[in-house]
Amino acid sequence: MSLKVGDYITHIDHGIGKFMGLVKVTNDGKTQECFKLTYKNNDLLYVSIHSLHKISKYNGPDGREIVLNKLGSPTWKTLKQKTKAKVKQIAFDLIKLYAQRKTAKGFSFSPDSYLQNELEASFIYEDTPDQEKATQDVKNDMENDGVMDRLICGDVGFGKTEVAIRAAFKAATDGKQVAVLVPTTILAFQHYRSFKERLKDFPVSISYLNRFRSTKQKNETKEGLKNGKMTYNGDKLLPLYIAEIKRRSEPLTKLSADEENKLGMRMVGHLKAGITFGGQFGVIPSVLYQAQSGAKEIVVGSDFGYYLNNANFPATFFLGAGYRLDDAVIASVGMDYKNFRFGASYDINTSTLKEASAGKGGFELSLVYTGCILPVIPTHYVMPCPRY
Repeated sequence: MSLKVGDYITHIDHGIGKFMGLVKVTNDGKTQECFKLTYKNNDLLYVSIHSLHKISKYNGPDGREIVLNKLGSPTWKTLKQKTKAKVKQIAFDLIKLYAQRKTAKGFSFSPDSYLQNELEASFIYEDTPDQEKATQDVKNDMENDGVMDRLICGDVGFGKTEVAIRAAFKAATDGKQVAVLVPTTILAFQHYRSFKERLKDFPVSISYLNRFRSTKQKNETKEGLKNGKMTYNGDKLLPLYIAEIKRRSEPLTKLSADEENKLGMRMVGHLKAGITFGGQFGVIPSVLYQAQSGAKEIVVGSDFGYYLNNANFPATFFLGAGYRLDDAVIASVGMDYKNFRFGASYDINTSTLKEASAGKGGFELSLVYTGCILPVIPTHYVMPCPRY
């Protein structure tokens, strides 16, 4: 246990206090080292180093104010008793739940069909030992009449999706509909593509739901899910659906900052050149490069500007066009007025995201203020937003 002065601690008998360091205390002529703890009303408690098993570093919910306990108060003892009773109740409920699950009867799927064998044989890679074991364990669970309770864990690229495809196909070929739930909008489309490509040679109908699909497409998918009568070229197919899970509406109070979720350094490179004609017209070609955590963005384009030669309204209007490599065509309009730039742009998807967004692009508005930290502002001082 690593403690520094000011850390909150929990004493098993006295509750939440604050660690104030190590001190030497003399008692009955003997000197020993003790932990100095402070409680409510600045009450002090000295804990011998031989009783450290009663102390632990405080570990509570973030964002909540920590209140120190008062020495001699029954509050902590009452809280411990309530907590013990609640833990016992939770344990009882869990035992009851798992007893019910153990005795409950689920659906027992048939052994692998020839279609299942063909699907697994068509996998272009060799199964890893863990992947092979996970696949077999899942199929054994499915063929057992007990309620299935299994979680497959693995790093990115270790073949979890293939295990899911095989399990979903096994259920579909046994006359069951399958729903695959995913946590994000884009993931619904990505899994749809993976399932579609993997099962393209098999009699399975695959659809997906997310917020980018049109109302008509959603209704058709839901109707197919309801009646299980989706067909293709006159043949009845086995329906399989991939759906985005609806998130709760409450805002998140904490962002995770573990190693997998940390964003790396963002690098931006921006190059522009101005070419003027007749004092009122101009062309500004530009290149923007951005990179962060393995993701890259390259945008090339040009602005076409017209300077309104009016002393009362010295503004520049511009139209722009650009292309984000392998992603989208960008159209933009805007106006420069003194130190402000107002802009609007619309992205027209050209990548595979076009299907996921039902052909809808992205609309963006910007308001940029250009300042200068120099004591004297130069006559021509321009630092436009890299996005426009």
